[in-house]
Amino acid sequence: MGASVSGGRWWTLSRNNLVSTSVTYHDGIAVLAIGGEIDLASIPAVDRAIAEVLAEEPPALIVDLLGVQFIGSVGISALVTAALEFGDDRCFSVVAQGPMTSRIIQRLDLDDLLSLKGTVEEAIGWAKDAKPPIAAPDPIPREPTG
Repeated sequence: MGASVSGGRWWTLSRNNLVSTSVTYHDGIAVLAIGGEIDLASIPAVDRAIAEVLAEEPPALIVDLLGVQFIGSVGISALVTAALEFGDDRCFSVVAQGPMTSRIIQRLDLDDLLSLKGTVEEAIGWAKDAKPPIAAPDPIPREPTG
């Protein structure tokens, strides 16, 4: 069974094209793909893209950094802030590989907080499995009969 993909958007964000983003949805899970460099010059655009996705209140958000060649401390801070804003009742994950992204996240001991994954497919599978169960309503009290 293939995942459905819908609602893709693509932005080129910073003045020097240092960063670009795209948003797609896989069975309701938002995937924000970021490419380029995340630093002081591009962070306002990245923050704006994250805020727009968060405003849509998806049940899960995956930030895909596979296209990122450099991430500075402001980028790491933006990811941590997004993870904390997303809350415990929804799934947040970062996809990254390599020395400029995943290694930094691991060295800072943020891989658990950011739910670091190696591929988008792995993150989508994790988000589907980690969705909090829908709570059953409390039973309606009934008056005793008889």
